Amino acid sequence: MIPLEKQCVSLELAKRLKELGVKQLDNSLWAWAQVAKKEKDALGRPLWSYEVVANNFQADIEFIAAFTVAELGEMLPKGIRTWKIDDDLWASITASATFGHSASPDNVTCWHIMALQ
Repeated sequence: MIPLEKQCVSLELAKRLKELGVKQLDNSLWAWAQVAKKEKDALGRPLWSYEVVANNFQADIEFIAAFTVAELGEMLPKGIRTWKIDDDLWASITASATFGHSASPDNVTCWHIMALQ
């Protein structure tokens, strides 16, 4: 079984997404949280580490959403289409609209087409 930490975004990316204003625990089942370890420091204080926990984990600390790939995919706008061309090549088409408008077929102002390898 793949460890949960490998199925979710890294702590660094999770922090960056939060900084960018991505809605947090409403959109993710998992969260990065500081959890006390059993080990103690030289002064007898508990050591802390970040771990992926369920977003309903009870603690008096701030959570950072630990999105899975599926959760991130669900947040993508409807104007994005991606498909696999072969084992190493993917293509993506994204519709853009004037700022403040949705990219519906009636007001698309630009199409972005890219190949990813």
